[in-house]
Amino acid sequence: MVVSPFTHTSHVPRPVTEKVPIGKKATHKVSTEKVPTWRQIAAEQDNVLARYQALARGMTKSAWDWRVARGGWQSPMPGIAVLHSGVLQPRELRWVAVLRAGRGAALSGDAGLLEWGVKRLTLSALDVAVPRPRHLRVTKTSSGLSVVTHRLVTSDDLVTEHNSLPTVVVHLAALHAAAWAPSDRAAELRLALVVQQRMTTAPLMRTALGAMPKHPRRKLLLEVLDDLELGAHALGELDFLRFCRRHDLPEPDELQVLVRAGGKRYLDGCYRKQRISVEVDGAYHAWVEQWDADSLRSLNLAVVARGTGEQRIRLTGANLRHDEAEVAGLLRQLLV
Repeated sequence: MVVSPFTHTSHVPRPVTEKVPIGKKATHKVSTEKVPTWRQIAAEQDNVLARYQALARGMTKSAWDWRVARGGWQSPMPGIAVLHSGVLQPRELRWVAVLRAGRGAALSGDAGLLEWGVKRLTLSALDVAVPRPRHLRVTKTSSGLSVVTHRLVTSDDLVTEHNSLPTVVVHLAALHAAAWAPSDRAAELRLALVVQQRMTTAPLMRTALGAMPKHPRRKLLLEVLDDLELGAHALGELDFLRFCRRHDLPEPDELQVLVRAGGKRYLDGCYRKQRISVEVDGAYHAWVEQWDADSLRSLNLAVVARGTGEQRIRLTGANLRHDEAEVAGLLRQLLV
């Protein structure tokens, strides 16, 4: 996945020196910036500090070891300390991963998406992008969460400091997450989530994917991006589109149709001529609280559709997978 070399080099600001003109005597003032202390660096990093940062700012090796040994600090990974003894918070763990990976590292994949605020993701590992020459390794934090480093070549314009934490930009993090996802369906979910939650756009991801000729799921993601641009922003919509194509059924005229019923409601697909709308429920709709909300939602939609002659059909992802022939036959009678 080659774009251009990493140039993001350090999490510790370097002092800016002044050049002394020829023929003039040098003065004692050689810096225009005040060098931050290790305490200030730790404060900017959510109370996480790398050993090399502390030693560069005047702390001795024995002082570092003493603080960790006495229990006031904890060391979730070698060379990294968290400046308290309590439970590690998600953002502290992300800092641990980036600092452990070394200079030039940045969060990416699922960890990067969570840092950007993407919801409905469960973290199984802390993925970190590092400059290509670096050795790859998989290590674990004291909490058992793995830190996985990936040799990726990127550039400064694709890495940003999100609230000080170096993170790959969201559209690239989504493509990385799709590459490292455990299944094709999990890869599709990553792209659908970032578009659905308005974190990025399908065209932006398509452009970035164009620079990744060796992406392991390139063909699949190009198809997913086609559907996302058509309006599919959830896995249910993606599944329904593919189901229609597989069985030579008409595709919906519109996806993500806004209906005002007790607030903003969205239908997964709409057939205008046939006056039929379709909703495809994912697994999370089986949760008790979601089930109750869906029942109330159906009642609201029924009120809106009263007198229009429109039919609203609800299917589940399981229907599309396990009752495929029957569902296809019934839809054909309705739509064709």
